[in-house]
Amino acid sequence: MEMSESVKERLRPLVGLQRSVVQLATESSRDFGSLLRDARYSRPARSGVAALQREAAIDAHRIEKGFTLPHVLRPFPVDPSRPLKRTMAQRKFAEVDPVFQRQAEASVAAMATWNDGGSIDGRVAPAGPAIEPFADPEAFFAARRTCRNYEMGGGFPQR
Repeated sequence: MEMSESVKERLRPLVGLQRSVVQLATESSRDFGSLLRDARYSRPARSGVAALQREAAIDAHRIEKGFTLPHVLRPFPVDPSRPLKRTMAQRKFAEVDPVFQRQAEASVAAMATWNDGGSIDGRVAPAGPAIEPFADPEAFFAARRTCRNYEMGGGFPQR
């Protein structure tokens, strides 16, 4: 059974729209895959001491950041100390700078203390003064900038 020309003419825009939707979905899927592949954080191979220090700092900071939330859950729903414990278990962790080792140990201990019903360890998450965030907006935002202009202070620090 053949369609009449008038029916074909009426369906032609819908077929074009269908192709556009399929094309959009395909391109979006491809873009999303690229985003996941290119933008995700993946842990580097834990072979070097520098990599272990970096991982210890990132993982300890994750715990510290959790303690700064206004209403810290007890116990934490997901144990953020697990990656830090894995980093600390690496054989080369003994070669890591002692400052990083102490911070990692303090963060893991603070997490255990908190989950067991204790208080937040002030060494890991020191309580700062209560501030009115927008009482002085310039000072508020200047204190939160993570980018620095070393040119103003005489150039980049030399190694």
